Amino acid sequence: RLKNLPMLFLGCGLVVEAIALIIYFATGVNEFNETLSTPVIAFGFVTIGLGLVLLCLRCFALDESRFLMGLFDMGILIDYLFALLAFMFYVTTQVNYLANVMVSIDGTTISASFIFTFLFYLIGFVLILISGITSKKLYQVAEKENNDHESKTA
Repeated sequence: RLKNLPMLFLGCGLVVEAIALIIYFATGVNEFNETLSTPVIAFGFVTIGLGLVLLCLRCFALDESRFLMGLFDMGILIDYLFALLAFMFYVTTQVNYLANVMVSIDGTTISASFIFTFLFYLIGFVLILISGITSKKLYQVAEKENNDHESKTA
């Protein structure tokens, strides 16, 4: 059903974000970065945690009230912002590495771990954004149908 489409995109986005975080944990420390970035890890965990709370809220809600739907829509967009921040902080932690590769100081190729982490963070936050967009559209359609139904019964 179309009603579950935002949850599907959100769930897929969370899985991809988790994979990006795992890759970052495994390959984030290198000759250009001596430690893992706390903001990348924090925003990654907040993204996954908030997304799981939103999925549970949507799955186990007994009614589909306007308040819950609005809370879900707002929560997805906030989750998107956290995912975007995780991605942006990841890119900023890799600036020294990218500069060295671009100038060909210590290497001439971008590592596969960077490419995969970059792509997974990018795909993750895009999927969460699509989830927010589809949720908002479905909420607007349901609201219009509800208003049409109320006007016909009145």
